[in-house]
Amino acid sequence: MKLSENTLLTALIMEKLAPATEVDARQAYTAGLLRSTGKIAIDRLARGGGATFLPGTLEGLAAWETAQVGMTDVEAAAMNLDHWRFPADTVEAIRDHYLEDGSVFPLTNLLNLAAGTAERLCHGLAVELSYWEQTSYKFSAAGMSAE
Repeated sequence: MKLSENTLLTALIMEKLAPATEVDARQAYTAGLLRSTGKIAIDRLARGGGATFLPGTLEGLAAWETAQVGMTDVEAAAMNLDHWRFPADTVEAIRDHYLEDGSVFPLTNLLNLAAGTAERLCHGLAVELSYWEQTSYKFSAAGMSAE
């Protein structure tokens, strides 16, 4: 339930913020909706092997995912979306939206900011807490101001 709430809220935030940026609202909504597809795939693979990630683990989510299945959830999502022939910039935004220092692409930064906003609205995913630092660069690169 938490994942579906987070996914839908992130997508709706993306759609709402898109007009203030250079990003198409439909593309923004789609990226928000599909950003967690890799989490679902990795969770199923890891649980099949009896593994469960516990938030607060010192190694962090990305290291745990890589140790379990050889890739992170955003890499898995990007691989699937690329296979399904989604636009390259949507695939790239989902793959890179965890970056600490942001990206040069508006959709990537918008996705990071929207997921962080979902977190601040109490609909975040505990495993992602470390990814949502708001920076002036992310706002600027998304084509918007913090206000």
